Amino acid sequence: MVASILALAACAVGPRVTRPSPPRASAYTAPERQPRLIPGHGEPPQRLVVDGAIPAQWWDLFHSAALESVLRRAIADNPTLVAAHATLAQTRQVLR
Repeated sequence: MVASILALAACAVGPRVTRPSPPRASAYTAPERQPRLIPGHGEPPQRLVVDGAIPAQWWDLFHSAALESVLRRAIADNPTLVAAHATLAQTRQVLR
């Protein structure tokens, strides 16, 4: 009983907080989109395309041979779902 009274009393102690005034906007307004991004050193300005279609091989957009090589190797070395199920079945047999 005493603990609950102390807990309630602790809630009453503290600084006076003033409620902030409501925002002046009467409706939601979307922020302006920034069509250009800040370029890197010696690079041309980048453009942000909103709602553009992204190709399945999205990495080709970067024109990077190193990135393409890494991703192609990752895709080639990635086991298929069938291979993953086979590995699980093999592991279950070993555990029995």
